[in-house]
Amino acid sequence: MYLLDVDGVICDFFGGVEDFFGLPLDPHSYNLAGQLGLTQTEFIEVLDEHFWANLKPMNDWLVPVLGKVILCSAAGCESPAAAAGRHKWVKKHYPELELISIRNKSLIKGTLIDDLVSNNPAILFPAPHNSLRNIKHIEEYICTKL
Repeated sequence: MYLLDVDGVICDFFGGVEDFFGLPLDPHSYNLAGQLGLTQTEFIEVLDEHFWANLKPMNDWLVPVLGKVILCSAAGCESPAAAAGRHKWVKKHYPELELISIRNKSLIKGTLIDDLVSNNPAILFPAPHNSLRNIKHIEEYICTKL
């Protein structure tokens, strides 16, 4: 079974933040709050349910390739608005999948695919803010890791 992170893997959190604040951000830094001059708490509090529910999906090839998938996200742990919005997003884009909101993803049994090194994923998903930023053919790369 695969545990699939949501933000930065199958939904465009970074692009959503840029759109929400109307500012270009450095894609090589995952400290988006710092780039905006906010604390992490202030950053999460300002992102409303509408923000979380309407993030653009991406990498729609990934879920069908993986087969048995559980979505996991720390966002739902951050605020009630994030939890409600994230559940709406999943219901809209992946209604057949289960979503687990959890900060420590290592507590769930399965193969974690995540874009954050700090989450210690079994498969690091290439993203501008991690060491795999230069991988051009992401689908091919992920398929070789499965």
